[in-house]
Amino acid sequence: MSFFKRGLGIVVVALAGLLVTVPSADAATGYDRCTAGYMCLFAGDDGQGAMALFQIGSPDLSLQNFDDRTRSWNNRSSSSFCMYVNKNYDNSAGAGTFHAGTRGNVAEFNRYSSLRRC
Repeated sequence: MSFFKRGLGIVVVALAGLLVTVPSADAATGYDRCTAGYMCLFAGDDGQGAMALFQIGSPDLSLQNFDDRTRSWNNRSSSSFCMYVNKNYDNSAGAGTFHAGTRGNVAEFNRYSSLRRC
């Protein structure tokens, strides 16, 4: 067998392994998608929709495409996180504190633009 055919065979076998990978039947959904050790924000209620994960936070949630989009959270970190209505942790318009080990939906009137451990 030529070097080319042998190399091509290895590539085909490797690709075949990638093609038959199927998601687990018990894949996490909702709040359970949040990885341990992270603070997760969700664009939908009850952990549904787009998700963003944080270990420290963000002074501008538009960088994660989450400015004014947070509808629910799951804090699986060991720290509390403070949410701010304005960018750069500006508390002049109110904020929310999400303690370690908590999760839930945010009030409809709360639209957050920054987040950090507090």
